[in-house]
Amino acid sequence: MKTSFKRITALALTAGMAASLCACGGKPSTPKAEPGVANTNTDQTNFEIVGGISALSGGYDNNEVLNKMQQDNGISIKWDCMSDSLSEQVNVRIAGGQLPDAFMGVGFNNYDLTTYGEDGTFIDLTPYLTEEYMPNLTKILEEHPEIRAAITMDDGCIYVKDTTTYPVDCVFTAEELDTIDMYRVEFENAVSEQEALWIKEGGPSDADWEAYKSKLQSCGADKLLEVYQNAYNRYAAGK
Repeated sequence: MKTSFKRITALALTAGMAASLCACGGKPSTPKAEPGVANTNTDQTNFEIVGGISALSGGYDNNEVLNKMQQDNGISIKWDCMSDSLSEQVNVRIAGGQLPDAFMGVGFNNYDLTTYGEDGTFIDLTPYLTEEYMPNLTKILEEHPEIRAAITMDDGCIYVKDTTTYPVDCVFTAEELDTIDMYRVEFENAVSEQEALWIKEGGPSDADWEAYKSKLQSCGADKLLEVYQNAYNRYAAGK
């Protein structure tokens, strides 16, 4: 993070983004809080997020709901999202020290999270997991301690905002991974965009809900469910 994580998480969490969010350590000259202490500096108003997006998505730049939320929070976000060569571009940015304010939906594994957390590339989100900063996510973690355990690294820190956890011992076949790669980003974008719209408008009607379910089916919901269920069945059978 460059100066303020509070504003960017307020937008991201209010928007209901399903993809994981990792905040970055930023430039050496940027004011930082002590480890384990929330950074209360709110001077920064311009942010950059790098992340993955479906090739069929129109992106976030012209998203009316997100733009309204940025305006309400007094910030501006530059979205640098891509559907191709995401991992390569992320690695180039990290290696070259050209960090955004956050990475979204990149899919860092636990080794990456711990390594980049220890060297200061990512910041520990634990001080922000409070009712003051993230009341909704805090409630989820209190009600589901297994989720907190899954996203907490061996060093006791949390470097990713992600409640879409799965048993770490689940193993996917090459075909299943191809299916996940094909549908997951588009599916998660559909979920996050619709959640943001309902937060703004106060929830769906019965007709809206049926249309939403149909849209998720067109985004591969059944195929993703089958993949994850099969992986979990293998995991459970081997316990």
